[in-house]
This record gives sequence, structure tokens and C-alpha cells, in this order.
Amino acid sequence: MAIYGAFAAALSMGAGVVAIDFGRLVLLRSEMQNSADAAATSAALLLDGTSGSRARAEAVARDAIAKETLVSDYGANIAVSAVNFYSQLEPSPRVTGNDGEAAFVEVVLAPQRVTLLLNPMLDLVSTAGVARNVELPASAIGVNDPLICDAAPLMVCDPVEDGEADLFAPATAGKQMVVKESGGGAMAPGNYGILCPSEDNCGASAVGNAIAAEHVGRCTGSNVDTSPGAQTNQFRNGMNARFDTGNRSNKRPAQNIVSYPRDNNLTGSRIVGNGSWNPITYWSDTHPGDAQPASLSTYTRYQTYLYELGERFARNGAQTLYPVPSPLPAGYTVVNPPARDLPSGGTPGSTPSTDIKRRIVRVAILKCEALGVAGSHSYPTFGRYVDMFLTEAVTAPPVADAYAEVIGPTRTVAPGDVRSNVRLAR
Repeated sequence: MAIYGAFAAALSMGAGVVAIDFGRLVLLRSEMQNSADAAATSAALLLDGTSGSRARAEAVARDAIAKETLVSDYGANIAVSAVNFYSQLEPSPRVTGNDGEAAFVEVVLAPQRVTLLLNPMLDLVSTAGVARNVELPASAIGVNDPLICDAAPLMVCDPVEDGEADLFAPATAGKQMVVKESGGGAMAPGNYGILCPSEDNCGASAVGNAIAAEHVGRCTGSNVDTSPGAQTNQFRNGMNARFDTGNRSNKRPAQNIVSYPRDNNLTGSRIVGNGSWNPITYWSDTHPGDAQPASLSTYTRYQTYLYELGERFARNGAQTLYPVPSPLPAGYTVVNPPARDLPSGGTPGSTPSTDIKRRIVRVAILKCEALGVAGSHSYPTFGRYVDMFLTEAVTAPPVADAYAEVIGPTRTVAPGDVRSNVRLAR
């Protein structure tokens, strides 16, 4: 009986020790995975395509890991061993070192080791070939997948892929670009810069109405559907409703419909200009006898537009914030126009919209070459949108190109039209 009792006691003790070891492993695994998930989602919120976004995301990821654990053999805190950024995960992960391309962030934790309490019992039966501790890894991948609301059904291929400017860089603010080419773009065969305004309706009339609308009234998630074909007349009429022309009489125009000069180098096959235009000549031509604003020579077209409307805004060179946020970011100064001063030819003939941003379009930026954009398909945006100011009405065919000035990336942490939506990709 004593022998059987001792044997049963040993089995019971072994079972209890195994249960404790298993519980310790489960607890540590849960702590590590929860920490990795939290760090990845916190970091993903910072991936907005702007300069320095990867550095900010990595800092947040490392700061988010402050979890103390008493389970591991490796000290008090769970630690981050690596933060990796990817432009895509499918069909295979692609590492990127470019802020504008970083869509996914992977947080990898340093492995944590647990020494088994079962070791003394293992020593009774074996001295070699039996694992005496367990090391646990953990990682998570987060993606920023914001809901972009009230965006016109427009897209452009990322000019970076064609060797031109980075639309998400602060230095690109104020530069003019061709938002839609009447002849289509070589980077996306068959596509002319138009998206389907809704999942079940991609017809030309629906596109024209959505482009003309003051408020689209729809939010776009991770994917957009491309609409191949020029749809020139519907696009032109829809866009020109903002300029008090076109056959969209039920859509109100902007409060200032004047056309602004183009960048002096935006010719030929170039898509993005250099931001160089002559605001002094423009002002003397359209505001004869009126005092010009201070620093007008460095104003962008969008800043000039806001000044003419008498709207208060903040500027940091070509970068513009409207409405003025509080607190004001470093480097920005506030401009307070003395009064509204519409230019010659800027007053619409019909009742204008009350929305000062009537000439602003929110455009999806697709990595056309990396994604293989062609024809009618669904493609991910990863929340990469840029706000642009329409500088002129669309001319009549056959050259019905649309021109706009880059304001800057659509801010993914802004309230209202942009709603943050981070999730775990893996």
C-alpha cells in the first residue's frame, strides 16, 4: 500500500506541476500577444503616409510595451525586438523603407523564457534530451484602415512610381497636378482616374452626379472599385458644377469660381508641377486697385482663394490648415484677411454653396504599378487620400484634363469626414 500510495502521490504531484507550468505558459503567451496586438494597432494609427510617419509609429509601438510580467525568466518587462513596415502582405510581404508606402506595421517581441517547475521530476527519469524550459515568441501586424467620408469618386496613380513627386511630402503642398487625364494614364491601362461612386452603380450618370454633389454622403473603407473608361462629358459636367457651368443646375457652385494660373512647368507628359506661379500678376489682373495681402508672392492658389473669401487660415509656407486648429502646430502663422474681396470673374451667377471647401476634392492615391491596377477591379487604398484644390474648370473635349493644387494628405486623425479604423491584419 505504501508503494502504491507513493506512486499515486508522485503522479498527483507531477500532474499538479504540469498544470502549473501549463498555466504559466498560457499566462505569458496571453500577456505577450495582448502587448503585441496593442502595440501594432497603436502604431498603425500613425501610418498616414506623411513624412516621418514610420518613425512616429515605431516610437508609439515601443512606448506601448510597458507590460510587467512575473512569469518570464528574462526580467520584469516585455520588450520589442523589431518593428517592420510593409507596403503589402499579399501575395507576399513586401518590406518598405518609404513613409508614403508603409501600410502595415509588424511588432515583434523579444522571446520570453519559462523554466519548467517539472525539472526536478524530469531529473529522476532523464538527464538529457528533455526540454527544461520553453521560449515563447509573439508578433502582430496592424493596418490603418480609416473610413474616408464625403470623397469624390476620383483616384490618381501615385506619381512616386513614375519618378515624380511624393504627394504626401510637405514639400509637395502647393504644387499643381493633373488629377484626371482625358487620355487616360499609362500607369493604369484602361483607367481614367474615376472610381465607382457606389458598389452597385458605376454608370456614367452616377459618376457625374457624385462628382457634382456638395456632399457625397458615403464613406469608403479599405477598398475602392475602379471605373474604366473616360466618361468625359459626365465627368466634365459634374466637375464644372462647382464652377457654375455644366448641366448640373441643381448643384450649387463654389463662392469663388475664378480660375488660377497653372504651374509654369506643367507641360507635356508631366503630371506634377513645381508650384511656381505668379500670384502678383494674378492679383493685379483680377483685383485692380486693391491692396494685396502681405507675403502674397509666397501664397499658394488655395491660400489666395481663402484670402479672397475673407476666411481665416493658418499657413507654414505652402502648407495650409483650414479651419485653424487649436493648438496651432509649430511653424504655422495665422492669416486674418481684412474682408472678403472676390476677384474679377469670381462671382457665380447662381446661388453658391455655403461650404467654403466646395472646390476641394479628396482623391484616393493608388499604387497602380505595385497593385497592377487595370480595368474594373477592387483595390486597397490603405487610407491614402490627398486633399486637392481645383484650380480651374475642365475644358471641353478633346483635351478635358482636370487640374488641382495639392493641399496635403487627408488627416486620418481628424474628426468628421475621416474616422480612424485600425485593425489587426495578422
